Amino acid sequence: GILGKGFMLWDLRYSWKLEQWIGEHGQEVQKWFRAIEYLDAYNSFGNFAFNHPSYVFPELHHDSHISEATQLAHPLLDPEKRLANDFSIEKEQFLIITVANMAWKSTFLRTVSLQILMANVGLPVCATYCHYTPIKLITSMRTTDSLTDD
Repeated sequence: GILGKGFMLWDLRYSWKLEQWIGEHGQEVQKWFRAIEYLDAYNSFGNFAFNHPSYVFPELHHDSHISEATQLAHPLLDPEKRLANDFSIEKEQFLIITVANMAWKSTFLRTVSLQILMANVGLPVCATYCHYTPIKLITSMRTTDSLTDD
């Protein structure tokens, strides 16, 4: 390695060859990476669904309900300790959630947001039943929590 790098300038030679290769095939590489991205994403989705057989796939509908879930829970919390809630919201409806501090308010909001996100990408959700109309999720939460500390 010392002789090859020092006397034959292997680093420079292979850097030059790599630059030439990029110049010739640079347009195709983007397509290759896009295919790898899709393969990796679908593999991850399938792996998640396989590893969580108790989760349910949302039933997609386009009716008055935006989301209706039974026993909806946060998937990252310990199943022994997490609180599961029934949740329902209809079109042109909004909810105001007011509870005392440290009363799982932000965890509940994150649970609902995760349910929307997971359903939008086609993943099963941590619930016993889910009826869902695909929607766009817009959220902003600055609260910092530690899910490992419940």
